Amino acid sequence: DKENATLNLYMEKNRDTLEIRIEDNGHGMDDELIKNVNRGIYEGGGSKSGIGMKNAATRLKMYYGKEGNLRVEKGEPEGTRIIINIPFKMKSV
Repeated sequence: DKENATLNLYMEKNRDTLEIRIEDNGHGMDDELIKNVNRGIYEGGGSKSGIGMKNAATRLKMYYGKEGNLRVEKGEPEGTRIIINIPFKMKSV
């Protein structure tokens, strides 16, 4: 139901890492698709090609190497949760 759709964004600093969580209350992904995405396999989601998720994960690796990562979880009680971790570095002024 698009009228009750929500998209929430949370950010939290944990030591030297910035964690970004994006959550929605949609239909969510099935367990197999979540496992595949977390393994780096972005195809096979039915009509969804996974191109956007693949591009985001590729850019994270390109900019941050092993320090940047993306994972997917089931939302609570429904929907999808995307968690992105990147290095957090303060710039001196």
